[in-house]
Amino acid sequence: MFEIIFNKKRYDSLPEEMQTILRVAAEASSADMAWKAMDRYSADLEALKAEGVNVVKTPDSVLLAQLAAWTR
Repeated sequence: MFEIIFNKKRYDSLPEEMQTILRVAAEASSADMAWKAMDRYSADLEALKAEGVNVVKTPDSVLLAQLAAWTR
């Protein structure tokens, strides 16, 4: 999971130590899933290539233009 949602009023009503525990646990869970997703994406890419799909990298100029547009 990349997103964990808490009820803000209930979260804010918790002692600071419990808020910290929940925040760190949420961050750890998200980080754990991130590396698993990267591993899965690599395997999926190889499976697509094995099926004859032509995978083409998006040119850096296009990616940089997208980033510039998002920050406006």
